Amino acid sequence: MKNKAEVIKCLKKTGIVQIACQQAGISRATFYRWLENNEKFKKKVDKAKKEGFDVINDLTESQLIKAIKDGNPTAIFYRLNHCHPAYSDKRLYLSNSDQKQLIDDISTSNIKNILEILMEKLIKGEISKSAANQVILMINKIYPQEVNSLRQQEIRKTLNEMSDLINELSPNSNRK
Repeated sequence: MKNKAEVIKCLKKTGIVQIACQQAGISRATFYRWLENNEKFKKKVDKAKKEGFDVINDLTESQLIKAIKDGNPTAIFYRLNHCHPAYSDKRLYLSNSDQKQLIDDISTSNIKNILEILMEKLIKGEISKSAANQVILMINKIYPQEVNSLRQQEIRKTLNEMSDLINELSPNSNRK
């Protein structure tokens, strides 16, 4: 059908179903009915959408590069933050059970457990050095007496080891 071919042609340009349907003069309901009832059409749609997304990604990337060349600080920050390992900041995403465990550890002053988890995630690259530093600062603020007490020498030692590790992992460190 002519409309199906038109949809595929439009999808190759943008990858967006709504735009392809409008340009082909069909409703989204019709499009999804065709998709559901015709495996050959579905395969063509999948391929065309990927091609369209690639076109838009290329266009977006070229605009980003143009903005960087024009000195746009937001574009520069975005590119460095997402594409350069020395500037990117890996995010730590905790599962619900990990979040509950962290809250329980904080509320019961189980600082040692918090630091062990933090160090493990830092070494695995699951958390950035800046995030680790923030947690260390938070622990020092919340539990200054525990951290400073003589009974907590092991925790202070672990905090110092973590700070040393963070400094070692810094891309600007002078290690050989």
